[in-house]
Amino acid sequence: MEIKNIDMTCKTITCPKCGVNGKKHSTVTRLINDIGFGRAVQLKVKFNKYFCEECCKYFSFPMTELAKPKSKFTNRVKTTSMGLIIREGLKYKDAVQYMKEKYFVDVPLSNIGDWVGAWKKKKGYA
Repeated sequence: MEIKNIDMTCKTITCPKCGVNGKKHSTVTRLINDIGFGRAVQLKVKFNKYFCEECCKYFSFPMTELAKPKSKFTNRVKTTSMGLIIREGLKYKDAVQYMKEKYFVDVPLSNIGDWVGAWKKKKGYA
């Protein structure tokens, strides 16, 4: 498995609730599985958590373009998996196998089912 270190730390960031600069509270690391070519890839993302003294809230550096909060997979894994079902017409278990064989990422069938179900609901298909 290849581990890629990504540093997304910064000294200050604006509070998403009130707009005041937050103070660094702590630094954390998050492991996120990504699509691999030739081997499995895991992103080791280092980022800061902040505290806003104005509204007394904790918040983190926004990474929504990389992955949803608390997700163990990148958005690229999600969209690729969903595309196999929606565009290519693969069965769920075949999509899981394809992701494992071609991209070296083990995506649980339940995750793909949840992602496609949410997409269908959003589009009005469910």
